[in-house]
Amino acid sequence: MIIVVATFGQALSGQAAAIHIIGVLVVWRFIMGVGIGGDYPLSAVISSEFASTKIRGRMMTAVFASQGWGNFCQSFLFFPSMPFLPIFASRGPCRLHHYRSLQELYSQRN
Repeated sequence: MIIVVATFGQALSGQAAAIHIIGVLVVWRFIMGVGIGGDYPLSAVISSEFASTKIRGRMMTAVFASQGWGNFCQSFLFFPSMPFLPIFASRGPCRLHHYRSLQELYSQRN
């Protein structure tokens, strides 16, 4: 429930005269991190409780391996999309100020 509320909070947040959008997103991301941090151990417990004793070890391995593969795929999909970041950053009130440092990081990796 925390993850769902934080997701809607990020999607519906906006900028006003009294507060900057980055500050609002940082707060909602922190709340989402608390929810995801509670979800990781819960997924392992649920998979171990409902798996038969014959395949319990394989299920636990699959749960933790899937979390690692998810982290790998996230970075694998982000870095090839970096050349398109200026297209999205130039629209709207939010600008990507750190594009050059990200581009340098990407060029050093290749």
